[in-house]
Amino acid sequence: MASFNQLQNLSPSIHREALSMMLGDKVGAGCSREVYVNDLNPLQVVKIQMTIGFHNVQEWCIWKEVESTEFAKWFAPCDHISPDGNILIQRRTEQPKIAYPEQVPRFFTDLKLTNWGELDGRIVCHDYALLARYYSMTKHMRKADWWRLES
Repeated sequence: MASFNQLQNLSPSIHREALSMMLGDKVGAGCSREVYVNDLNPLQVVKIQMTIGFHNVQEWCIWKEVESTEFAKWFAPCDHISPDGNILIQRRTEQPKIAYPEQVPRFFTDLKLTNWGELDGRIVCHDYALLARYYSMTKHMRKADWWRLES
């Protein structure tokens, strides 16, 4: 991977071209990020931090905490993050074809349906930057009260 200093020497147009090669269809957006299919690997999405904030960094840190634990099965894995955290590459989930679970670990407090998807035959959270980390990562489960935004 190129160093940050090496990339500083590239023109802004080169940066735009590189992103245009990578960013496919826009598949989501939230209050601070936009999400695109990774055209270089359609099994991934690219999350772009559009406002001041640390949602990508937060998600990356949470993934690094859980990736080698029994809780990893509940999360869409993060594969890469840019040095400043503005670009996060994560495994892509699909619209679920299976039922959402009746119970989830207690630390998942935001059960908006659009924050979850199907990956490898199971339901996982793909938007967990605002995970309730004040709850410890325990095996305690709770009833899942799934909700959606009304249009």
